[in-house]
Amino acid sequence: MTENEIAKIIFDKAFDIHTKFGPGLFKSVYEKLLVYKLKKDGFQVEK
Repeated sequence: MTENEIAKIIFDKAFDIHTKFGPGLFKSVYEKLLVYKLKKDGFQVEK
């Protein structure tokens, strides 16, 4: 998988989260949701 493919997946997940929950959450909440969704899809994520 290339860097561009990984970046697209991350961007799409972040966009989905923002679309579903909207603006107004703390940055840390968005971060935790993104980490959760990426791990759920099999990515290894370090914060």
